[in-house]
Amino acid sequence: MPISSLSQNRLLKPEEIITLSQEIQAMIAAGVPLDLGMRNVAGGFPPDLKQMANRLAARLEQGASISEAFRDEAALPPVFRAILVAGLSCGQSEKVLEDVTNLTQMLVSLRQSLKLGLIYPIIVVFFALGLFAVVVSTMLPRIAVIYRQLHVEFPEWLSLATSIKVSPFHLLGLILSFLAVLMLLWRSGKKSPMSGLSWIPGVSSVTRDFSIAHFSHLLALLVTYGVPLPEALRLTGETIDSEKFRQQTFDLANAIEGGTDMESAINQQSAFPQFLTWLLITGHRDSDLGSALNQASSFYQGRARNRAIWISKIVPTTTVLLVGGGVTLLYALTVFGPMVDLWSKLAEY
Repeated sequence: MPISSLSQNRLLKPEEIITLSQEIQAMIAAGVPLDLGMRNVAGGFPPDLKQMANRLAARLEQGASISEAFRDEAALPPVFRAILVAGLSCGQSEKVLEDVTNLTQMLVSLRQSLKLGLIYPIIVVFFALGLFAVVVSTMLPRIAVIYRQLHVEFPEWLSLATSIKVSPFHLLGLILSFLAVLMLLWRSGKKSPMSGLSWIPGVSSVTRDFSIAHFSHLLALLVTYGVPLPEALRLTGETIDSEKFRQQTFDLANAIEGGTDMESAINQQSAFPQFLTWLLITGHRDSDLGSALNQASSFYQGRARNRAIWISKIVPTTTVLLVGGGVTLLYALTVFGPMVDLWSKLAEY
């Protein structure tokens, strides 16, 4: 069953990846054959995940190896497939799956915090725009009439504001836009935990740090359990989302395999972070690469977690303050501004 024949199947959502990883971990820990285990647990899965589990079980029953069955399943995200195959290569699938579960759960938790924090500002923004439209179409024209009746100098900005025509179609468009934004926010993260939220400052850095932490941990497992470094780099490279980082990992593997020393080879790869580069060089020189990579994994995971906590607290709060301040300024200019200007000019007479 080639991957192309399953191209119509959608990729599993992050929450489904967590569920699948946990179930496979439990099967491996209990020593249950995956084909039998998949059949048994599929009944409790959601429809799409159930179909995928049954396909995997069928492939395993037909004699396919675990690597082949998972590699040919198009509903699995490519990165997850590569991670599982790499874990099987070093006989540490359970540890790799635990790492995948923890990483995905952290990112899903950050996504939920950001989405919940953004809902209130979005509601306030659209509610404020709706009220602004009502004020422009009802209150400001009446204030303009008072200016004319009292023969008070008519400010240009008020003339500009009253020239804005708001029809029921504009209000309908505003409501539809509000619903569309909420729908996009709700659907974000269907393909990967942070998809659709990378525009938020700091989110891309968190995702990158988590990715580097996972890369380091998986590479440490492969090296520790005797997988040759070039092969370990290629297997780990398949699990990287960043195209540049992935390609440079393959280039590093080819250079080392060709006889280039680690320091010279990795210094040519700009996508590798400086701290990870230093640990790779030091660990390789001291014949303790696994330990050095574990240090890198702990460092980047800790930094990513701290950044994620900071973003989940600061972004919603900052957004509320900016939106609240913006709404206050908007109404000060459109409602109280004309009234204060009118009173000031009347006081001069």
